[in-house]
Amino acid sequence: MSAEATLGRREQKTRRTRRQIYLAAMELFNKKGFGGTTIREIAEVADVSSVTVHNHFQTKDRLLHAIAEDFLDELLTFLGSMAERAQREPLESDVFFRDAYQAFLQAPKIGRSLAADAHRATMATETGARFTREAEAHIVSLIQSFQRAGLVRSDQQPEEVAEMAMNLMFGAFNGWINDLNGERSAEARAAALLQFLVRSYWAADDL
Repeated sequence: MSAEATLGRREQKTRRTRRQIYLAAMELFNKKGFGGTTIREIAEVADVSSVTVHNHFQTKDRLLHAIAEDFLDELLTFLGSMAERAQREPLESDVFFRDAYQAFLQAPKIGRSLAADAHRATMATETGARFTREAEAHIVSLIQSFQRAGLVRSDQQPEEVAEMAMNLMFGAFNGWINDLNGERSAEARAAALLQFLVRSYWAADDL
């Protein structure tokens, strides 16, 4: 076997091991919370040694940060793709709200405990600042496209609408992860948020 092939197999094994650790951490953080999970438990679920976990991620905090960053990047990809679509063709209002609603519900799918831990771990860091900057830029682009299509009122400043949307989104998300005994589900919070935005800024008569 050539040195190149050996290196390739080694790289594949490294990636598989890293993925095993990542998924094990996500499973345990969801079940037991970040604080209630140990590196040793992650290693046991991933079927590796604790040393291997440290070699790949150094600390438990780094593992949590990696999970949070991947989730935020998924949201940014969604917002970016929607903004690009709106530049190419008018987005139907029902398509936009369906897709936006699904995006709001991605966080609950990773679990309340993990979502809360991930949020606390990243939003005060450069990762959180980058997410906020890029998300607002995508939303501004969306609002501008909607104004050109006559869907959002033309008398509104896109930057102000984007800032309001971001604040409401974080508010709804914080409410969901912190109100452990709240009666309203994440779905209900997302629906209420979208309805408020529609009533405030949407120009179409049928909404």
